[in-house]
Amino acid sequence: MSKLLTSCTTDHLFLLIGTNPLPNYVTAKLLAGPKTHVYLVHSDETGDLANRLVSTLKLPEGKWSKVSVKEADPCSIYSEVSKYARDKSVIGLNYTGGTKLMAVHAFQAVRDADPDAIFSYLDAWELKMIAGRSGAYPVEITANNKVNINFKELLSLHGLTLDENEFSKELKYPHLCKAIADLNKNEKSLSVWKRWVNKNQCKDLPLQVDELDGVIQAMREICDGLEFNGDNLARFLGYERGLSSSQIWFQGKWLENHVLNIIIQLVNRNDITNVSDYGMNLRCKKDSKQKDSSFELDVALILGYQLFAISCIVSDDKAKCKEHLFEAYVRAKQMGGDEAKVGLVCNYDRPELLQQEVEESWDVPKKKIRVFGSKHWPALTEYLMDWFNS
Repeated sequence: MSKLLTSCTTDHLFLLIGTNPLPNYVTAKLLAGPKTHVYLVHSDETGDLANRLVSTLKLPEGKWSKVSVKEADPCSIYSEVSKYARDKSVIGLNYTGGTKLMAVHAFQAVRDADPDAIFSYLDAWELKMIAGRSGAYPVEITANNKVNINFKELLSLHGLTLDENEFSKELKYPHLCKAIADLNKNEKSLSVWKRWVNKNQCKDLPLQVDELDGVIQAMREICDGLEFNGDNLARFLGYERGLSSSQIWFQGKWLENHVLNIIIQLVNRNDITNVSDYGMNLRCKKDSKQKDSSFELDVALILGYQLFAISCIVSDDKAKCKEHLFEAYVRAKQMGGDEAKVGLVCNYDRPELLQQEVEESWDVPKKKIRVFGSKHWPALTEYLMDWFNS
């Protein structure tokens, strides 16, 4: 632990629990030492979130306390926090979560108990912890390279479990996925491909089609020495009812595999660092206390504690692309908070225009959303790498 970080670690750390528990998780990982007692200041609405934080952080028994307050009652907030802060020293308060009212009156209570208390805030845009004493010039601590969280931990904070039967981190069919993506370089080849997938419905292999030579060669490689036919190819792709049953993969599922393959290659080459987790088919199940139905993300990556959620759709229809992006944006914000970034990989030929329209109409801060269109596909590896490292 650096000297700067050690100077901000306290014996007693108060966390204001908001609707997104990720900032509290990061704060506890950064500012709670082995001897720190953690106080989770919560309302009735966020009591379960406090419980999940304790569980996910694996806080030892006797080293944490729940502080229940009425979030709209200043007297309740001040008196309850004061009760736990009274007669203590070396206190810290992180006010990233909770309501503004909770922040104001918890601040007053902690400062009255310990005038030398350290107050901190997690900056979601710069991924920094801002900390300091009241009236003193604060210090900035880069946080994202010091805290890691994997998908299971992130989901558990939200009362979610990962469907591990569907989740994948494997490199699959890289040559075939790349060959399909490269069809976008030639309009005629792309047209022939679309006709085979949609009109022919993948009923038989396009063996005598010159425009698809690269794809056919990659298909042969997948069959791995077995007879090259539709049934064997479908089985290797995970479909047991013949080639036509794999149409859904050729229509668009391949793109998710392609994006994941690129991420795996970037990780293996160390072109992106501080990787906490990555994968595709993140299907999440909610616990019995959650009201919403389960949901999924096509492809996702976590760098440190920052979530990158990527939605994939093989479509040039602007409305459909926008719908997919919106769904991913909502889910990413729910899981990864304001720190999350969202990408869309699609066929739309004016991706910058779609991105600008979305940023303006949804009031999204710049650099939080990125749209990759068909013109990006030939060099998608480089574009994704630049985005992850931006």
